[in-house]
Amino acid sequence: SSKNIAEVFAEDIVLRKFIKETMVKYLAVDEELDRDARARLKNLREGTMEWDIEYERAVTQIKRQKGLI
Repeated sequence: SSKNIAEVFAEDIVLRKFIKETMVKYLAVDEELDRDARARLKNLREGTMEWDIEYERAVTQIKRQKGLI
């Protein structure tokens, strides 16, 4: 028992729908971050060490701009 967890009572189909919508929403955020970061790195060849470093830097910067971190 915890104050931070609430029990949820609903039909299975309602819960599955809610969980699916939530997961789709948050997975779309990751895809959008990836797409934006890759767009910023057009001048680098994917797979190189420089690309890996710059990719992580770009993702972190985009997350900051969007208020995700």
